[in-house]
Amino acid sequence: MNKRRTLSSWSVPVFTFALLFLLSVIATAGAPLKGVDVKLGKNPGGGLAARQAGSDGKVDFGVLPAGVYYLELPSSSMHLEISGTTQGKITRDIQPNFSRQTRNAQAVRVEFTLDGKQKLSVLLTSPENSGNANPKPQMAPEVKGLQPSQY
Repeated sequence: MNKRRTLSSWSVPVFTFALLFLLSVIATAGAPLKGVDVKLGKNPGGGLAARQAGSDGKVDFGVLPAGVYYLELPSSSMHLEISGTTQGKITRDIQPNFSRQTRNAQAVRVEFTLDGKQKLSVLLTSPENSGNANPKPQMAPEVKGLQPSQY
């Protein structure tokens, strides 16, 4: 007796839907963030250099003199990779950081050291755990019994 397995009539559409959904999430997670403002400063007391991320999510600052530097980024959900530092590749998942006094998102600052020999490169992508390539900032939570001017 030859027993043959057959797929039920609903399993093929369900499998197809699940596969398409998974592929759409994979395609957008980690998508480059275009147009994000990135500011570079030097410690102590160096002026800021400002650049915008290109369509590939990259910002290149070239080879800079040795020293301690920092990046200032807008406070929104993103994945950050900094290449060319003495610490090797630095990766961070950035989340919005709100001030209770102003209720505005505070800039995120990441400090690192350069040896003056490698090109400084920054890559900004959407968060790995989210398929949203253009996250919207969230408002700071309300505090019961306080007016916004009392924060």
